[in-house]
Amino acid sequence: MPSLRCPLLTPMLSIPIGTSGQSLVFSRSALKQFEKFRQTTSGLPEAGGQLFAKIAGNQIRIQQATSPRPSDKRGRMHFIPDRLAEQSDIARMHKKGLHYVGDWHTHPDAFPVPSFTDIQSIRECVLKSRHELNGFMMVIVGTGPVPQSLHISVHDGRLHSVLKASGATSSEQKPTLGKEVLSKLFKKS
Repeated sequence: MPSLRCPLLTPMLSIPIGTSGQSLVFSRSALKQFEKFRQTTSGLPEAGGQLFAKIAGNQIRIQQATSPRPSDKRGRMHFIPDRLAEQSDIARMHKKGLHYVGDWHTHPDAFPVPSFTDIQSIRECVLKSRHELNGFMMVIVGTGPVPQSLHISVHDGRLHSVLKASGATSSEQKPTLGKEVLSKLFKKS
């Protein structure tokens, strides 16, 4: 007799951005993409891609997380995206009404922590890109279950702030004045 079990649906994830009144909402498809590329065995290389969102009111709705490309450089402990291909994706997605809002990649750890290279990479992206956002986000996917193993942070070019499911933030790089301030990182469109 066939099993009548219903497949578990990956729930959406909504995380407040500090006290800004804004929140990140990850679609089921984005969360499934993270789940698909977790480094659950020792032979799997890091994977990554870009995050594209619709900005509606105070919600940044992550609609799509792109897959790694054959032209990306991947190893167990590194992921180097093909930046030229990424630019093409940004233009294509923008025509569909989706905005580039950041990057994601995996780490071979249950609960990942960004490396210095990770933070510098997203910082450089914020500073060198032409955009109307106050910052970009970085998602690092660990080996544990999604969403529990996600590291989610936002970057404004100076400050790297980790978002917590409760809405609290912790600053891993304090601004020079020593104040921890998390303003609206994504402007309303």
